[in-house]
This record gives sequence, structure tokens and C-alpha cells, in this order.
Amino acid sequence: MLDIQFIREHADVVKESQRKRGESVELVDEVLRSDEVRRSSLKEFEAARAQQKEIGKKVAAAPADEKAKLIAQFSYSVRMLLTCVVAILGFQLGALNGVATALALFFPRITISVMQLLGFYKPQPKEAPAA
Repeated sequence: MLDIQFIREHADVVKESQRKRGESVELVDEVLRSDEVRRSSLKEFEAARAQQKEIGKKVAAAPADEKAKLIAQFSYSVRMLLTCVVAILGFQLGALNGVATALALFFPRITISVMQLLGFYKPQPKEAPAA
């Protein structure tokens, strides 16, 4: 198995090897595209994680009346970022089905229902209000 770093640095050598063995040369380009998507997604995730930590500090230092507002803003921002990352990965990586990705993004309730049926998701029971 080839190291991805080697493929990045010596794509022409790997393509020539593929050609000599009668294998697909386009596979090398697909691997490089997938690696680039993975690397850029990882950078976006790390930036979002840094933002999450920064907002966590702001929430901890905020007065009680502002905490709920800050948490709601943060929650929405994270959901939108994750939606974008899933869309990018779903449509860029050949291994993922773009239609399945689009359904999950545009119809989240269907996705949640299917995950519940398959046992991948179990909602937390809501606590009864204290009387």
C-alpha cells in the first residue's frame, strides 16, 4: 500500500506504475481529489472546533440572561457548518452517494426516523418539568 504523502509528491510515478500494470490512471487523480477534500474538511473542522472553544469561554463568562441566546446562536452556527461539510463530502467523494447525502440534508426528519428504525439513534427522554 502506498502512503498518501508519496502519492501526493510523486503522482506522475504512481500514474506511470498504474499504466504499466494496465490499471486505471484516473484512479490516482481520484485519490488525490479525495485526499484534498479530506484535508480541507479537516481544516474546516479544526476551525469550527476552535470557534466552539472560544464561544464556550464567552458563554461561561456571560451573564445568565445572555447565556441562552449565545448557546442558541452557537448551536445554529455549528449545525450549518456541519451541514456544509456533509454536503461537500457527499458530493465530492465518489464513495458516497450524492442523492443519499441530499436527502439527509433536506429531509432530516426522514434521516432521523430511519436511524431510529435501524437502532443507530435513540432520542434522550425529556425530563418532566418540576412542579
